[in-house]
Amino acid sequence: MATKSKKAKSWTAALPKRVADLQSSVEKQVRKGLKQAEGMIPDGPSKALKRITHDVERARVDLQKRADKVIADLRKRADKALSSAKKSIEDAVNPLTKGLDLASKSEVERLRKRLDHLEKRFEEAPSHHTAAVA
Repeated sequence: MATKSKKAKSWTAALPKRVADLQSSVEKQVRKGLKQAEGMIPDGPSKALKRITHDVERARVDLQKRADKVIADLRKRADKALSSAKKSIEDAVNPLTKGLDLASKSEVERLRKRLDHLEKRFEEAPSHHTAAVA
């Protein structure tokens, strides 16, 4: 029974590679078929077909560039909106925390460091009990 699950795992792990190989093979065959079909078309229509294909490819590249610019612009806008929202929230929360007399994160951190330092000094200092015995 363990071998079945092991086989299933290896089969599922190999599936994406097999699909990619199959896709590559199909794409290669389609390109080959298109070239053969182009060879059967007379020169006049063949040149027109090549020109149209070139124009379509150029349009695709142009659209991809435009899409990339739009995505970059949207990301910038989202970052600006997020930072603006954070600032607004901080501006609203800070007076509340001061009004409630709550310690800020930096104050808590400063006190934690001071406490750590005092604990270290206390551990390093000789105790009065051991000094009196000696």
